Formats: sequence, structure tokens, C-alpha cells
Amino acid sequence: MRILRPASVDEYVSWYLTREVHEEKALPDPAVMSTVAAMRRTMDESHQDKMRPWFGCPTARWHVVSLDEMQDLGTLIFLDAPWTRKANLIKETGKDRRLLNTVIKNAGAERFFGNREVLGITEDAEKTRKKYYTRFHAAWPMLRAIDRVILCTPNDAERLGSPDGTYYLHDGMGRLLAYYYMIMHEGRHFRPVEAFLAEEGQR
Repeated sequence: MRILRPASVDEYVSWYLTREVHEEKALPDPAVMSTVAAMRRTMDESHQDKMRPWFGCPTARWHVVSLDEMQDLGTLIFLDAPWTRKANLIKETGKDRRLLNTVIKNAGAERFFGNREVLGITEDAEKTRKKYYTRFHAAWPMLRAIDRVILCTPNDAERLGSPDGTYYLHDGMGRLLAYYYMIMHEGRHFRPVEAFLAEEGQR
């Protein structure tokens, strides 16, 4: 991992709201994007899961970084949630069961991006699951700028599931899952991934 430049929580908030507009192919709301206070308020009210309590603390350290090696991706900690368990991306037990390397191996074994009839999932579920997989098949991405991902210091529960993990993948799970899967299981070419990195200061 290579540090590119300093960043801030307010840059992250602005980036996140801009990306939401970009993904929805909508026009930005001037009332939301006009001030830092308005953007922070929107995040607190509508995107609480994208903020951690310490993100805005003076001791938090923010940077934009480049993940230049495959290993930088493999040691990231993935989401442990009902849907990741139901899809068998996350197993009940096992050391480092939440590492992205482990998740991608499980995704390959489960044929995560396979045919929905075989997988027994609905058409809507398949569409959601394959959103980035389909997009990346059409055009192999550069995950940077508007498509970068968000990493942060893991909490105790996240560390417990992957003691050898480096940072928690806070946002960008869908695109990084499809990207890394296609590299590992379909032979696509690795390109460095850009990320916001938020590191928690002393508690």
C-alpha cells in the first residue's frame, strides 16, 4: 500500500454523496452539496452506516492510498452479514474467514456469479449480485477516483474474524468482490486500486 496524499472526512463525505448521484444517474441536489454542514447532515440522516463515530474525530488520520499489490487486496477484511453467510462467502468458523482472499476462494467454490437457476436465487437477486460483474465484463475498470473504495481501522469484532487482516473494507464491497473474483477466477489483469484510508487515533 502506498500513500498518495492526505485527505479528510469532509472530502470523503463529499466524494460519497457525489458517487451516489453518479450511480443513480441523477442531478446533484444544491441544497445538499452547498455546504460541509449540509453534506454532514445528509450523511448522518441518510447514510449512517457509511460513517463511524470516530471518522470526524481530530485524532483520525485520512489519506488517499494506492493498493499496488494483489496482497494488499487479499488481506482486507470483508463484511460478515446474513447475506454473506447465506451465500457461503463467510463461513461459521475458520481462521481469517473474513479475509478477502478467503471470501474469493469461497465465491469461486460456490460459483457466486453463476446462473441464477442453478444458484436458486431470484432474478432481482441475480441482478443485484451481478451489477459490477456485468459492468466489468463490458469494460475492465480502473478502480480509482469516483470508483475508489473505502478502508478503515477494523473494530474488535472485525479483527476477531480475521486476526491477520489489515483494514476493514468499509465501502466498495460489491465492486471489489467482482473485480478480485474476475482476476482470481477468470484471469483478468490486476490494476492498482485507489482507496480512502481512515485510521482511528488512540481511544
